[in-house]
Amino acid sequence: MSIRWIEYKGSKILFTDYSGSNSVEDSLKILDEDIATVKASLGNILSLVNYDNMTPSLPYVTKVKEYGKEIRAYKVKKTALYGITSAKAVFVKGYLLFTGEKNLEVFETELEAKEWLIKNDD
Repeated sequence: MSIRWIEYKGSKILFTDYSGSNSVEDSLKILDEDIATVKASLGNILSLVNYDNMTPSLPYVTKVKEYGKEIRAYKVKKTALYGITSAKAVFVKGYLLFTGEKNLEVFETELEAKEWLIKNDD
């Protein structure tokens, strides 16, 4: 399952797992599922995203930027990414510039990402 709710130290986190999804179809399918889950949620979501071994395609990048600008920034309290290589870091910087999202951080490990998400989570 690529999208699921997990609990970490008493906090509910939306986990999106793109690991290994290198086809355009796979990454867009996961993104569509993520969009539907966020839209159906009440907001103040803590989001954890795994990009290990995933190569973002142009259609994915285009759609995720629109999603971030239109929906995600208003419903997601904090986003933690991991599995970001130097090539993907360029994508993240472009995403942040386009969306204006402020509460997004990149981490080396899943554990570091989870700890940051729950820090000061009221």
